[in-house]
Amino acid sequence: MKKLSVIIWFLILPVWLYGQNITSVEYYIDTDPGVGAATQVNPTAGIDIKNFSFSVPFDALTNGFHKLHVRAKDENGVWSQSSIRAFFKETIPTVADPNNIVDIRYFIDADPGYGAGLPVSVTQSENVRNLSFNFDLASLSDGFHTLSVRAQDAGLRWSNVTSKTFYKETYIAPNSLDIVQIEYFFDADPGINAGTDITFTAGSRITFSADLDLAGLTRGFHALNIRARDQAGKWSGVTQKNFFYDEIESTTLPNITYGEYFIDTDPGQENGTELSFSASKNVRNYQFEFTPTSLPNGFHTLYVRFRDANGKWSNTLTHPFFYETLEAVSLPNITYGEYFIDADPGQKNGTEIPISAAKNVQDHQFNIDLAALTNGFHTLSTRFHDALGKWSETMQHHFFYETLPATILPQIEYAEYFLDTDPGQGSGTSITIGSGTDQDIDFTVSLAAATLGFHKLYVRTRDQRGKWSMVHERSFYIDKPKVAAQPKITSIKYFMEFNNVLAEGVVLSEFTPETDLKEYMFEIDLAGKPNGEYVLFFSATNELGQISHTAIDTFNVCDNVAKAAFDYQAAGLVYTFTDASTLATTWAWDFGNGKTSADISPVHTYTTGNYTVCLTVSNDCNSSTECVDILAEYNNPPTAASKYITINENETHAFTIDDFGYSDLDGNPMKELTISSLIIA
Repeated sequence: MKKLSVIIWFLILPVWLYGQNITSVEYYIDTDPGVGAATQVNPTAGIDIKNFSFSVPFDALTNGFHKLHVRAKDENGVWSQSSIRAFFKETIPTVADPNNIVDIRYFIDADPGYGAGLPVSVTQSENVRNLSFNFDLASLSDGFHTLSVRAQDAGLRWSNVTSKTFYKETYIAPNSLDIVQIEYFFDADPGINAGTDITFTAGSRITFSADLDLAGLTRGFHALNIRARDQAGKWSGVTQKNFFYDEIESTTLPNITYGEYFIDTDPGQENGTELSFSASKNVRNYQFEFTPTSLPNGFHTLYVRFRDANGKWSNTLTHPFFYETLEAVSLPNITYGEYFIDADPGQKNGTEIPISAAKNVQDHQFNIDLAALTNGFHTLSTRFHDALGKWSETMQHHFFYETLPATILPQIEYAEYFLDTDPGQGSGTSITIGSGTDQDIDFTVSLAAATLGFHKLYVRTRDQRGKWSMVHERSFYIDKPKVAAQPKITSIKYFMEFNNVLAEGVVLSEFTPETDLKEYMFEIDLAGKPNGEYVLFFSATNELGQISHTAIDTFNVCDNVAKAAFDYQAAGLVYTFTDASTLATTWAWDFGNGKTSADISPVHTYTTGNYTVCLTVSNDCNSSTECVDILAEYNNPPTAASKYITINENETHAFTIDDFGYSDLDGNPMKELTISSLIIA
């Protein structure tokens, strides 16, 4: 009997040795012969060998499970950790003259006998494991069935039957049948329609909450099972949720008063490094910082434990980590990205993703064209390459695409919330919402009547057809407000990161200790800083020695700072705007009435009213906005008028505006009078 030796190709996991060439790679199977004594393979020296491959002979191995270990050495003689991959070796007998599979038959439920099933179209081959075919379900009744398949080779030998059970159900359009019954049971199924009924309002989509009777349960693990029946008498599958039942005495938990941590070796209780925190019953979200500067490079374990006011210690929590002193390295910019759906067209042949060159594109968003997709499951793949031409791994995201009729998403018209107990649909506290089929809702919850302890917030919505959504649930805890004085912040400093290098912190010497920095403002010295993008970090230390670090903002330093400014003149309701900005390359006008312009100095006609005019200018350094409030009004001019005035003979009369008593159409009094003709009767 011939034996087939299996050769497996392995992809070496990337080892990040910043700035060091990898010069040697060795492997061993199962037992480590010692560093440098394993089987050598010779990669091309380089910083990145993640695409290096090699073959491993397995002829001498016994059948069974084994482990392949691979490690690499850099030009300084430093070895990496071993990458391990488990595999199974089996000697597979081969047939001298294998026969092709020439016939495949399938049948459903009852076996009609060899050669009497329905034929499957097949190309003769030794291997048909990836063959797929369609079969007709039209004549089958609803319910469980079994699909069976067998094959015949050229020697007229039939294979064993391969069977797969499936369930056939005649599809009924959604929302056409109401759910009319829901029942639950614990552990053992009493049979359909024999569980405990749950009271609810019938509908095509049901959201409900119910109190379950646990009185008959014993202490231990149990399974809650729920199923529903529609108006056609069809029962759903069983939804199951496991839980642990225990009778707990009411008790007040003691505060956790002390915590400590240590690395690798346990120094004994109360001999670790003390953690600073306020006494509390719950420290699950507590965070702290530790400085591993004295640790050697390699794997380590962080241990944390706590003690309560009764002197009881918690279990010790562990967290393994790898510590390595890294040299500062400047990563190249990511300059190109592409995506494709399902089939890979090859690098550089996907659809380009518009990006600005940057070292980090993890938050980049883009639109994809789904117009040509068929309904069903698909895979979106994205990849990027940097300025050195190095490609990233291909990232994948699976999704389901379906063309939905416009009526499938009705408008959401009502939202409500309630705490703990469901008052019934429509009886919760109303939430103010906008209009749309998909909404992000922000609202304030009144906790005035809530007691201390754990609670649940529930939210649901109703669409214009009267259909209610599922109930969204979020647990939270109300505790007594802490009355202890907050420790004062005693010193603050800021850091600036440029080109992935974080500069030394600058202490703000004028700072006065206080407890709240929300409104604190300070200036940054940018004198002599090179142009480019900076990240600003802020650090504060309180009187207990606790330190916080916050990334505040990202900003640009450049020489050509644009500044928006403009003047305007009005001629009635026609306004002429004149740009007075400096160093601008683009202009965006907002006239305050929904109209805009990209001209440098535009002319705009208003109707009477108050408006806020804004000019935003920008260049490759920054953008700047200037806004001015204007009152647009039109003053009708006065018109000529006639007036009869009686003047006594030989009397001198001085004509005035008051003689005419005239004002214009807008109600404005006249300021100047010109007499064009004087008729004496």
